[in-house]
Amino acid sequence: MSYVGMCLPQEKINYLTKYSATALKLPAGSHAHVGGRGVTLTEDLFATNANLDTGNLTANTLYYVYLVLNNETPKLVLSLSAVAPTGYLSFRLLEDVNTADDSAFITWSDVVPVTVLTHTQVNSLAGNQGLGVFSAGSYIYQRIANQLAIRGKLTCGTTTSAVIMIPFPLALVSADNSIIPSLYHSLDVHKTSQQATNYTALISPSVGYFSLGMYAVGTPNSLTPSTGTAMMENGAVISFNLTVPIQSWLAKSVRS
Repeated sequence: MSYVGMCLPQEKINYLTKYSATALKLPAGSHAHVGGRGVTLTEDLFATNANLDTGNLTANTLYYVYLVLNNETPKLVLSLSAVAPTGYLSFRLLEDVNTADDSAFITWSDVVPVTVLTHTQVNSLAGNQGLGVFSAGSYIYQRIANQLAIRGKLTCGTTTSAVIMIPFPLALVSADNSIIPSLYHSLDVHKTSQQATNYTALISPSVGYFSLGMYAVGTPNSLTPSTGTAMMENGAVISFNLTVPIQSWLAKSVRS
């Protein structure tokens, strides 16, 4: 997890880490500007499920972690809002986190440098279409600044006529059309069969998946999302390598 580009040069925001199943920690010694003044933490700060700005912590939900001033005292607060926490005038956005099924936190410090999902876990991600049920392989992802890097190798199941959609993990969404104006090519896909074939990985704005395009010389099909049956046969092995700008990671902001 990196805060490069978020902090002012004289600042040092230490890693926001997972302290326990339901607590995040910002260590003592971190420096930041919030509320128009510099703050140096003399003790660890904790964000727990009791530190929501409003409401109750729920499972499978994206929350934003803010450093706020509470009567001039630094505090960590969780909020559903990517713009501002409710009830605080001085704040800065540090990071976003997700909650697992048991409302435990999943932070991006948990998935650096890489996280590997099995083919069974990839099948369980919402949105998988076109390529059937994967029978083998792995799906590796890593956060690099505001980009999600994805590498994978998967064996297709029974393909369908649906447009191919391979989902991002943790309900992440690609950047909006101010960053991704329209569908574009993001690195490549390789299929291993009797004859090796290359395809394109395609990214669209504000979606939770990437698509695959045909790589055909002399045709525009490389920028057209393909269906499973048009592009792959049952049991085909594909590998892919791409990067995607993520909407919530581009939303980091400071308010003093």
